Order: sequence, then structure tokens, then C-alpha cells
Amino acid sequence: MAFNALYTTTHGPLRLPLREMARGVEIMFSMLNGFRTPSVPVLASAPAEFLPSAEGDSRPHGPPVNHNPTPVIPERLRFLEALGPHQVIHGVKSVSGRAYVAFVFASVVVLESEKESNALYFFVRQDGWETLARMGKLDLLRQKPAGFLRRVVHQGDWQGRARKTIQVN
Repeated sequence: MAFNALYTTTHGPLRLPLREMARGVEIMFSMLNGFRTPSVPVLASAPAEFLPSAEGDSRPHGPPVNHNPTPVIPERLRFLEALGPHQVIHGVKSVSGRAYVAFVFASVVVLESEKESNALYFFVRQDGWETLARMGKLDLLRQKPAGFLRRVVHQGDWQGRARKTIQVN
């Protein structure tokens, strides 16, 4: 049976089976949340990376040469969460550490990253949007396949443009 220390007491570490520890954590979270359901009902993970780097992309592939981490801007994800998506799906992180998150609304899916230097990508919510979301960014912009709505760069009133795209579609 697998054990893991939950916390240390005066008599040493308290060890619980992982299943019991996980249940305890689940109970703690429901107590902290006042037994409320989260505003975004389903959090899931995608089996693949959203918007992977494509051939012909001018950025280097593999581990980044610059060892300074890309700044993170969590407000980007909070902005979309506040608009009330039906579902949030976390994509797999790329080698460079960038991961896009899919915010699924009634008729639109928005891909957003909290890392600097990434834009929002909008797709029609239909069967097959996941396939489009796995295309490279350059391929999406060059081919403009059916189901791909637009790209919004984080400049100017990008929140207004994003909100309008979600409401109109």
C-alpha cells in the first residue's frame, strides 16, 4: 500500500494511505468552498498540445535558449473565466513551457495562454474544433480553415474584441 506524509506531529509524521489522503483533501476543499460548486463546472485536460509550433515558425524549437522564463499574466485567464464558460480544458505544455487553455462557450471556443507574447484564437464550437486547435498557429493564419474565426492580439482593447466575438457568435 502506498503511503505519503500529510503533516508532521509532535510524535513524527502522520502517514495515511493515498486514497484516504485524497479523500481528506477533497473534503477540505468542499469545506473551503462552502459546499458551493465552482463557477466553471468542468475542468479537463486535453490529450495533446493546443496550437503547437509549426514547421516554418521563426521561433526556435526545443528548449528555449533564453533561460529567463516568459512572464506570466494570469489576468488573461481570469478575464475569460469571468465571462462564464461552460467548460475549461487545459492543453498539454509545449517544450518551451507554453500551454493554451480552451474556454468553451455556447457557440465559441477561445484558446488563451497566460504566457506573454501569445494571442487569443477563436473557433466555432462544432464537432472538430479540437482538430483545428491542434494545427500550428501559422497554418491556421495562412489557411484560415472553416471553423477558425479569428486571432486577437493582446493590444489596445483586446478584452472588448474578445467579449464581442464571444457574444456575436
